Amino acid sequence: MSSDTPTLLVIGSKVVLDSPLCRHLQSSLTLAHASNADQVIDVTTENEGIDLLLMDVGSIGDSAHETCLWLKTDHETRHMPIVVMLGDSQDAAKWLHMGAVDVITQGSSVEVVERHLNTLLELQHKTRLLTDIASLDPLTALASKQRLDEYLDIEWRRSLREFYPLSLISIDIDLFTAYNDQNGLASGDDALKRIARVLDSSSNRAADMVSRYQNDQFMVLLPVLELENALHVAERMVEAVAALGIPHPTSTVADVLTVSAGVATIEPSRDKRYQDLMDEAQEMLYRSQHDGGNQTQGVSL
Repeated sequence: MSSDTPTLLVIGSKVVLDSPLCRHLQSSLTLAHASNADQVIDVTTENEGIDLLLMDVGSIGDSAHETCLWLKTDHETRHMPIVVMLGDSQDAAKWLHMGAVDVITQGSSVEVVERHLNTLLELQHKTRLLTDIASLDPLTALASKQRLDEYLDIEWRRSLREFYPLSLISIDIDLFTAYNDQNGLASGDDALKRIARVLDSSSNRAADMVSRYQNDQFMVLLPVLELENALHVAERMVEAVAALGIPHPTSTVADVLTVSAGVATIEPSRDKRYQDLMDEAQEMLYRSQHDGGNQTQGVSL
């Protein structure tokens, strides 16, 4: 596993944290705590590094069933493995059918439980490595279209809860087909990689995501950023690409490769969709290209 201490979210009453099991696990794991579904939302929102969930069914009573169902259907938690702790007489098969990856009984020794959890944590770590590789664009090493779509869905849900804006930049390389026709696909791929690096370096917040969305189009998601500041980011990116000085003699925009950008900012609400944000960013991109390219235009929804 990674050198960082794995985090186990214990779902149960506060008394569970004082149990011999949890006291033993604290020597090798970071423990977080939630006593109900609402608190799980708060904890997973504040801490995206949750590796494993341990739910003590007996301590949360009748709400355990509903909590487990919610955990396995909510977008932000459904991929988190859940271990359920049961009393000896409870039905383990029911919880496995609901999506738990393992069931342990309260009478199990702490050493046996620890071994179960460590095995699951190792599997989770390997799964994350494979997921991370699959979520990268193989040419540019930026986030893939799939990863951007997933992240946008997560941030949309989070912004609905916390009432913050989302900004999206849509970027397209001006007259890139003509560049490929003149210089060949190998040169085109090299240009894409150079542009990807400069776009990524122009975004300096950890929460921002730069992705290669398709072909020569890039998307940049900027959570908690108003239109004015998102426009500054987009303009910085447009200028940085031009500053690369990649020759493009047949371009009608400039004598070097350039990009156009469209920016949209939205205040998410129940009557809006994140597709509205993507559509408006694309519309702003079209306007930038129509007005000559190598520029940025934006709108606030």
